[in-house]
Amino acid sequence: MSNGILFNSLYPDEIYAVTQSIQPGAPGIPLSYKNSSMDTTGNFLKYRFKHMAKADVEWKLAGCLHVGFSYRYYSKMQNIDKAFEDIEELTSNAAPYLSPLKVVDYWKRHKHFHILDLRFGWNMKKDQKIALICANLLNADYALRPLKIEAPRSIALQYVLNL
Repeated sequence: MSNGILFNSLYPDEIYAVTQSIQPGAPGIPLSYKNSSMDTTGNFLKYRFKHMAKADVEWKLAGCLHVGFSYRYYSKMQNIDKAFEDIEELTSNAAPYLSPLKVVDYWKRHKHFHILDLRFGWNMKKDQKIALICANLLNADYALRPLKIEAPRSIALQYVLNL
C-alpha cells in the first residue's frame, strides 16, 4: 500500500497485496483490482448490483382487512473475486471428498432476481391483529452474496398484541 491510496476501481492497476507462495523463496503474485476481479467492465466495485428496485404497497379493505405485497429487483452482480474460480477448480478436483462449489457457474447463470412477498391481515380489535405472510412467494433461487443462498419461500402466521 503506497502513499495511503485506497485501492479500488478508481485505481484498477495499483497493487494492494502480494500473495504468499507455497514454495519457499518463490515470489508471490501481486494483486490489483484488475487481476483479482471477474469482470472489470465499467470498473464496478465487487459485490455490487448496478440496478435495484423496491416497492411496498398495501390496501385496506372494509376497515379491518388489509392485503399487501412487496417487490424487490436486483440486477446481476457485476463483479466478484476471481479467487472463486480457484475455489471452484479445487473443489471439483477434490471429488468425491469435497462437494464441488459452483460459485462462478451460479454467478454466470443468474442474470437478475425478482422477489415477491405477499401478506393478508385482519385487525381483530383495536389492539390486536393477525396476518398471514408469505416471503419469497415465487420461491426464487437467489443470492445477494456469493456462497449465501437466501431463504426459500416461507409462510408465517403473525399475531400482534399492542399493550
